[in-house]
Amino acid sequence: MVSGIEQIGSALGTKGIYVKNYGPGSLATISMLGGSSSQSLIKWQDIPINNPMLGLSDLSLINLRHFDNAVIKAGGASTTEGQGAITGVIDLSQDINPDNGLSLEMNAGSLGLLSYFGQVRYTGEKVSLRGSYEHSYVKNEFDYTNSSSTQTKKQTHGTYENQMITQHLAWTITPTQSISLDIWWQDAHRLIPPTTVQNRSEAQQRDKVQRYVINYKIAKGKSLFQSKVAWFDETNDYLDPQILLQANNRFKKFFHQSHYDVSLGENLSLTADYNLSVVKGRSESYEEKLSTLEAYIASRYTNNSMEVLLGLKTAYNDFSSMPLVPYMSLEKSLSDKINVKFNLSQEFRFPTLNDLFWIPNSSNTLLPEKGWNQELSFNYNHGTVSFSSLIFHRVIDNWILWAQEENAFFFTPTNLSKVRSYGASSNVQYACTECPLSPKIELNYNYIVSENLEEIQNPKIKKGDPLLYTPKHNFAGNLTAKINRSLSAAFNFQYFSSSTGINENLDDYFLCGLGIFKIFQIEDQKIELNLVAKNLLNANYRVIERRPMPGRQLYFKIKYSI
Repeated sequence: MVSGIEQIGSALGTKGIYVKNYGPGSLATISMLGGSSSQSLIKWQDIPINNPMLGLSDLSLINLRHFDNAVIKAGGASTTEGQGAITGVIDLSQDINPDNGLSLEMNAGSLGLLSYFGQVRYTGEKVSLRGSYEHSYVKNEFDYTNSSSTQTKKQTHGTYENQMITQHLAWTITPTQSISLDIWWQDAHRLIPPTTVQNRSEAQQRDKVQRYVINYKIAKGKSLFQSKVAWFDETNDYLDPQILLQANNRFKKFFHQSHYDVSLGENLSLTADYNLSVVKGRSESYEEKLSTLEAYIASRYTNNSMEVLLGLKTAYNDFSSMPLVPYMSLEKSLSDKINVKFNLSQEFRFPTLNDLFWIPNSSNTLLPEKGWNQELSFNYNHGTVSFSSLIFHRVIDNWILWAQEENAFFFTPTNLSKVRSYGASSNVQYACTECPLSPKIELNYNYIVSENLEEIQNPKIKKGDPLLYTPKHNFAGNLTAKINRSLSAAFNFQYFSSSTGINENLDDYFLCGLGIFKIFQIEDQKIELNLVAKNLLNANYRVIERRPMPGRQLYFKIKYSI
């Protein structure tokens, strides 16, 4: 159940994934399985969209309504998915819906939200098209109470406005050959609100995105070849007159990817991948180019009850290299309902453009973050009930940390830290379409520990200290029920335990939401009405210290489809 402008961060929270959210419309980044924001990959059409200057992706800019699928792959995947996927991947994709049609949508509600969204779909014999447009505006003004007092304050200067266009155009050349073009245009402007210890803020930020992907695919006999070319041009401009700061950042990225699959027999197949990335970044302090090349080969053996995957990657850029990066996976079916899987992999992430080139204290001698990852997963599926669990252990060395060295005025990126992460992630799902109300229940629980293995003087980090903003426990759930053929309801909740912040520790918090959904069907026309309440219990909480979060919110959506 997602409401408002349907940012991906809201949806991930109900899945038990921790999103470091600075407030509505502000920066939102992900933490998967105890890793940092730059150790998870966000992909679109299988192309990484993490900002190469920062190494992370701002989830507040991603609206789920533009995408058909958002697949979460938790676990080490640097070898199979690309450098930087130390803790997992979120893969966004646009597909062609076989139904032709048009849909128009309006959202309104708390915090001054007003949002419009439209989508057109056409599928012909050879050509298919899907195009979406969105305009969202939210004022983001709300009352909150400081945790250290009973004083009520109002958040101001938080306006967020976003325009976004996505398009997927596909041409079937022959039954085994196709080509497609994907486009993502976006212009987002936000005012940065003051923290709880500031009286006012004049800061603002503007993000402009242009992304293009061309995908060619051909199947021949027992083989499949796919090649993609991508071009990104993105700007991030930040202005704060109060501290006389103006930062204009821009990068252009060329990305080429080829993938080849071939069956060598009844039980054996071979996969080969190649990725080339060329990025040119420009900021107030540098203008530099960085090229990265990755190549991957793997063999897969399968029989009736077992699958074995052995993979090897090599990766290079202008300053670093990972000559041999292995991956091994063994999956065994214990019955038609139960299977277990073991993964052993080396994980890595290259330094970002800012790490390498930011003046005055960057360093192009930085080493890649790297380490070993072990995972054991268990899956049970029996009709209406399914259960899955993942146990993981990971140690990452050469962890890149921006720190202020002794007698220095500036922060410098260094390979200061070594971090161990371990824990378990579990998911239970129940669905019964034949039962009264056709209930669907999903529960997620995560136990995650991330601890520093080395003592650091500045910033002061003791051996054994937990990683910042990493709750040890989180529990989330979703419940949906179908009252009749056209009326349904949903309830979700999420609990995150306390965590360590930079300036102060953060208390645990519990959030829940409720939604009611009504459909009116008139021949081939459909009208959907949604009423959604978020933070139903009006909790006073923080995800990042000194960044207030809104209380109870109410949203209304009307959608017309034909």
